[in-house]
Amino acid sequence: MQHQSDSEGQFFRHIAEQGHYAGMTKPAPTRQGLYVTGVDGDLLHSLNATEAKQILSLMGRGLAKWEKKQSGAARIAPLYKSNKADSKFATDFPTDGLILRQTMRDLPSSSNPRRDTSRHNFDHVWFTAKEKADFTPKKMEVGETWEVPSQTVKRLVAFHTVDQVRGEADAWGWEAVKEASIQCRVVDIAKSKVLIELYGNAKCVKPPSGEINPYNNKKIEKDITNDLRIRGELLFDSEARKFQSFRLLAAGMRSGAATYNFRFDDMGPSPIGFAFELLDDKPENRIKPKFLMWEYFWEK
Repeated sequence: MQHQSDSEGQFFRHIAEQGHYAGMTKPAPTRQGLYVTGVDGDLLHSLNATEAKQILSLMGRGLAKWEKKQSGAARIAPLYKSNKADSKFATDFPTDGLILRQTMRDLPSSSNPRRDTSRHNFDHVWFTAKEKADFTPKKMEVGETWEVPSQTVKRLVAFHTVDQVRGEADAWGWEAVKEASIQCRVVDIAKSKVLIELYGNAKCVKPPSGEINPYNNKKIEKDITNDLRIRGELLFDSEARKFQSFRLLAAGMRSGAATYNFRFDDMGPSPIGFAFELLDDKPENRIKPKFLMWEYFWEK
């Protein structure tokens, strides 16, 4: 939303411009943080924090300010002339698609037993109907094996093995994905329930952006990398032609830092994990993936 040239993006930037990163009249590298606002676009309170006490204070102060405003009806600010969506940003959930909830976090390290692994973050993954079919066997037989098409795995790796545990980072980009493979095997069948195991690898490498973080004046000089093992277990109902369970884990080592992901003090190598689990296709679960832009569904 910080870059969208449409009413949704304009409305968000109008809110953010009143907050803790005010003064950025053009789309800026980061707008991250929490914002409490009314439908009229009047900011009630904002901050960039993760501590529960600070967030509760944010909500309480925002609510108190909102209650004082209730003497008059809220009016939405006239920020735009058209509701036409920015065509550069994908917006529609694919027909008969699949949704995964992604959780990412640091993992324990044997070389640093006191390492803080409490920080974590979330995202959502969208698969098209065709990509969903890539994970299903052609023959419903124990021992059936196949490889998920490289473009499907590469898209998952490029957009969903990004280190955003502590803060923002850019997608890997197609050229940064050096390895991306997933093999599947049917290990059990009970009536129409087909149990599938997955195993594979992912490896990404890209040079530092050269950007200077404007908030601490630091610049990254080291390559950004990950080297992950992929394991998973799926339960597919061959009669209903749908997944009942879809669990995937990509875990391994990361190194380097992005401009805004708060890794200046943790350049690694250090362990990281990305877990994926099936969500029902309900409106409340159709939360857009962070990188849902014009490249998200491109075939590579």
